[in-house]
Amino acid sequence: MKSTVSLVHCPDYERERLSKAVQRSFDLIGGLRSVVKKGSRVLIKPNLLASKRPEQAITTHPEVVAAVAEEIKRLGGQPMIGDSPGAVRKDLRVVWSTTGMQEVSERTGAPLVSFEAGGSYRKLRGGQTYYISKVVMDADVIINLPKLKTHSLVLFTGAVKNMYGAIPGFHKKQGHLINPRPVPFSAALVDIFSFVVPQMTLMDGVEGMEGDGPSAGRKRQVGLLVASRDAVAVDAISAMAIGFDPEKIHTCQMAAQQGLGVCSREQIEVVGDSLENLRIERFARPRTDLTSLVPEGLARLIRRFVYIHPRILPKICTNCNTCVNSCPTGALIPGPTQPRFRLQKCISCLCCHELCPESAIKLKWSLMARLAP
Repeated sequence: MKSTVSLVHCPDYERERLSKAVQRSFDLIGGLRSVVKKGSRVLIKPNLLASKRPEQAITTHPEVVAAVAEEIKRLGGQPMIGDSPGAVRKDLRVVWSTTGMQEVSERTGAPLVSFEAGGSYRKLRGGQTYYISKVVMDADVIINLPKLKTHSLVLFTGAVKNMYGAIPGFHKKQGHLINPRPVPFSAALVDIFSFVVPQMTLMDGVEGMEGDGPSAGRKRQVGLLVASRDAVAVDAISAMAIGFDPEKIHTCQMAAQQGLGVCSREQIEVVGDSLENLRIERFARPRTDLTSLVPEGLARLIRRFVYIHPRILPKICTNCNTCVNSCPTGALIPGPTQPRFRLQKCISCLCCHELCPESAIKLKWSLMARLAP
């Protein structure tokens, strides 16, 4: 059985042009009316990783969120905007304001909802316990709005990974603690996704992030919107557009194996603009991805003997202690001018690198670190 994915070229976030591109993206696959009914409580789930400005290309752009909220209202639905950011220093309102979501809420009338405030449901899967926000699970419809980015732990962050935000607050730390390595963490992401499969997904790939994403990479103009009722297929086509093989992305492969979507090109019908004409050349992979440096077989061998070693850049660090608060193992402790690493406790989950608001943590491959006590 095939999944249909729309691919629409959109060069920038100019409001009118972006709105038309979003509308076309949905119309090509039957429109939002296929999932949004009058009176439906519709959760818009953007990627709001942290308190980052839209022009940094780390979070879903507010114009994409606004265009979707307006379309939901036009269809008689009741849109709300929510996420559970990975690093909130003090106040979620700072995230709403910095990412542009507060302005979108005021403009569209869509309320901002906290995934922490409403409590959670306890779910079991594969011997693990997951806590899923009631706000997410109680919504009539979920519209998933991921951001096209690389990811230093799992290579690619997209539609499947975006639903990790359904885990409220510090329960995310527990997920990293139990599943610190790429394969088990990807399996956990797919478990969570299976509880909250969105009815529609639209990938914000107008501007993406290459290199050491999801927050410390480089902004890259991509110019794409990718939409489907199959979130896994959205990830697959988005990955292909930047030169990645979706069948080598663990979340795509695992989700497809569980029947949560498809990731094979032969099973996906692309409508709209041409994938071949819109492919992005030389989209940089994370430095943690050894396959970008050596053949895959050799990379698998090397991984047995090396360790991803996070280091703080003292000239950039502001000593905010976000990394200390985000570390699931206590491998980081406060210091007089910057946090200090206790490497024997580090599990290479890369939470510190992902959530540092100043991108002050650099990742290095190290042999000796693995051998250290």
